[in-house]
Amino acid sequence: MNTDDTFGLALQSSQVEWILAQLDPPSQRLYPNPFGNLSPEQIGRALTKGRLALGDQGLLKEDASGGLVLDVTVAGIVGALGFADRMLHLSLFRASETEPVIWRYFHAEGLLVEQQSDGAETIGLTALRDIGVLRERICAHLGLGNQSAPTSGRYRCAAADYADVPYILAGDGESEAAARLVELGADTRFARDLICAMASPLGQATLQVVALDAQREEGVRLLDKIVVVEGIYGLWAIVSHSREGTEEVEIVPCDANETRDLISNVVHQLVP
Repeated sequence: MNTDDTFGLALQSSQVEWILAQLDPPSQRLYPNPFGNLSPEQIGRALTKGRLALGDQGLLKEDASGGLVLDVTVAGIVGALGFADRMLHLSLFRASETEPVIWRYFHAEGLLVEQQSDGAETIGLTALRDIGVLRERICAHLGLGNQSAPTSGRYRCAAADYADVPYILAGDGESEAAARLVELGADTRFARDLICAMASPLGQATLQVVALDAQREEGVRLLDKIVVVEGIYGLWAIVSHSREGTEEVEIVPCDANETRDLISNVVHQLVP
């Protein structure tokens, strides 16, 4: 990827929160607040620590009148976290890993920012030039290359019915999970191949876009979701659909290019 398409920062959570406090974003936000369980005194100390750290990095300076001046680029990138009304959440499991790697993407006022936690304190923030760079970056995280489609055909069913399948796979094994898919109307070979990939994936990624929605108890509304499973013989996409109040999933065996197209559909929900 061309380095001119991105600009990266590494900040501490206390630095991010100090900047957001100066920008006064809406109280309801998609970027998680790390200070939720702290007392006011603890929060105050953390914010002071953040302000001092910004000064040490040369990102916060004092002007001639004694006021503080924050680097405008840093303010813009961090501000996107607080003012975004849509977020794309990407979690990725690899076969050798016990915990997922998580990225969040925020869009505000035309600015796209990727956020990844690099440990307990360090937060990596990367500004992305445009939606094409965003799509390219997500595909790179997923390791999309020239993978093939493992089989042909598609299968669609109610989301509530499909929701049982991963639990059956975990509890009763591959045969029972495949049998459940066949009961729901899937072709036998299709079901067996899918369950085999789910049982021993090379990788599995979940992408979902949410929007702030004050009318909902949880405060957010799901706009789009896709799960990409990479098996030994190729890629599977499990795509969520909502139509007239009915939730369905469509299971699509796909090659790398088809998967990129499906990811593009998700990305466009982040930047409508």
